[in-house]
Amino acid sequence: KENLQVGSSLSTIFRNDIGQYIEMKVVRTGEETTVFGFTDKTNEITEINDKIYKDSLTQVMNRKYFDDKLASRNSQAVVMADIDFFKDVNDNYGHQCGDAALAAVASILNSSVRSLDRVVRYGGDEFLISFKDISHEALKIRLEQMRALAVKIKLQDYPNVQLTMSFGGTFGDGTVSDMLSFADKALYVSKKKRNCVTLVPFEEKN
Repeated sequence: KENLQVGSSLSTIFRNDIGQYIEMKVVRTGEETTVFGFTDKTNEITEINDKIYKDSLTQVMNRKYFDDKLASRNSQAVVMADIDFFKDVNDNYGHQCGDAALAAVASILNSSVRSLDRVVRYGGDEFLISFKDISHEALKIRLEQMRALAVKIKLQDYPNVQLTMSFGGTFGDGTVSDMLSFADKALYVSKKKRNCVTLVPFEEKN
């Protein structure tokens, strides 16, 4: 900004990893420098990305986001999670109850991760979580916390519904797409027991 001549301006765009951006404009006026805030394009781009990459029901990222953005990224842990006996919830209480359950589960998952992690509604009642820079021990603790929070969910209009979740994950270092099959197998083990967490190490294929 010190190199700007009086009356001239400089615009800089800052992007994040899902395509949203803000534009900062600096204008030099005499000996003072004035910094203007966000451009209108920020809100427009954010709205477009929300429509493309967010699941409208759960407000977490959707399968298209996984396919377009996340699958090829490196991760230190990938987790698959789903609601136990979710079909019974839909069959016994209706799809509106199922939708409420999905939204509630997504909320606790999303609030339990950091800004550098990603929660994706992978399909139906299956959620994928990608973790960056996390140890095996920290991952285990985090997933157990999520599992415990799921048990405490109370659906306002369906007080008799009791939810539990199963988690299967893998830890190591690889692309999300490569680690996914290991997380899937771990989830299969958890689903047999119900309401538990299973973790396996990721082994990169040669």
